[in-house]
Amino acid sequence: MVSSLLSRITPVENESSSGGELKKYLIDEGDAVGAWEKKNVALVLFPTAETLDVIQEMASRNIDRPLILMNAEWRDGQVISDFGFGGQKKLKEDFVKSFSMVYYLQQLRILGDNVKIFKRHPGSWQVFLTDGSGESECIAVEPEKPSYEKLRLILKQAKGSSSSNANWVTRMFQELKFNADSLKNR
Repeated sequence: MVSSLLSRITPVENESSSGGELKKYLIDEGDAVGAWEKKNVALVLFPTAETLDVIQEMASRNIDRPLILMNAEWRDGQVISDFGFGGQKKLKEDFVKSFSMVYYLQQLRILGDNVKIFKRHPGSWQVFLTDGSGESECIAVEPEKPSYEKLRLILKQAKGSSSSNANWVTRMFQELKFNADSLKNR
């Protein structure tokens, strides 16, 4: 799949116009972090915080070529950061922030609601609420990725949201039902 994607970015007409030979290798076998490099494009699949040093080195070898990070395995906003602490954390966060988000899709469960956060370049961040039948409706469009707290506020105002009017007891029973139904479907 990755080789096909890269061939679309740099069509293979001949070796010189396509950026040379495609080099494929594993950065971290344990986490299946793979790399594909050509002279004019590079891609890392499933990058982790632990592999950022290697990725930064890849980026510094050829600053003019695009470097694509696909399906990153780190999460922001956690109590204990995937990027460590102190100065190293800041350096890694700054490096990650230097990339442009071109596609993002995440599904969350917040206050009993199934929520999807979606972004496609060059568009804005969209928040979708999914009902019990699996149908999704866009309930908000945001210029920045919404925080968890912002998502809670959006849901409280959304028509059809179980969290908009439900008290904690109702939400607890909704979650128990959701968990029981999830276990039945396994």
